[in-house]
Amino acid sequence: MGNSHRATAPAVVRAVRILSYLAERPHAQRLTAIAGAVGIPVSSTAAICNALEAERMIVRRNEGYVLGPLNVELAQRFLSQLQPLSAFADVVADHQHLRHETVQMALLDGFDMLYVARRDSDQPLLISSAVGKRLPVNCSAVGKASLALLPPEQRVLPEQLPVLTEHSIDDPRALAAAVEEAAERGYAVDDEETSLGVMCFGVARKTPRHEIYGISATLLKSRVTPELRDAIVADLISTADALFPSPPGES
Repeated sequence: MGNSHRATAPAVVRAVRILSYLAERPHAQRLTAIAGAVGIPVSSTAAICNALEAERMIVRRNEGYVLGPLNVELAQRFLSQLQPLSAFADVVADHQHLRHETVQMALLDGFDMLYVARRDSDQPLLISSAVGKRLPVNCSAVGKASLALLPPEQRVLPEQLPVLTEHSIDDPRALAAAVEEAAERGYAVDDEETSLGVMCFGVARKTPRHEIYGISATLLKSRVTPELRDAIVADLISTADALFPSPPGES
């Protein structure tokens, strides 16, 4: 029943699956490979690909298909509608401790955090997230901080929690406890749950349009001290308050 609306436009669902498949692959994909991945006949795949090509969503290359330029235009228009993005880098740079760390902003989308902005650290640090990528909420500080803004009945979890490292939370009860802890103290922690040797601290805010954004700082775990943690969290809270001010009349 929950997915019955998809039956009204199966071609749209298949087109999205084709785009998602191509988005995960750096090289051109032949029709047979696309059809096999999406699970539809080659003839249907060809018809959908022809339509997507006509709209510049995909283009032919090396006897296959890759994503087309319209995706860039749509992505830029989507990002331009996210008002906090325009001030993100400047606000982060205004904070004494945060300016030296890798700071990211992500949007809660289902059970994922979609990363929409990033300001890199002045220290070398490789992290798994980037603008346009997703991380599951249970593995990320911004994810747990975002869930903390939702009432328990709206925290819809998959049957099996995804795991990225040996430290990722894979027990719904443990996740619920971590979310409640984040709600109580005002920030969440990713302790090597996304990448080994890396810690993240995250806060989240809800917009008047009921979107939930998280802002996180990523550090090598070996650098983290209680004093640095407190300073980073204070800067994150100040940054979030600057980017997402409370409406008049709200505390």
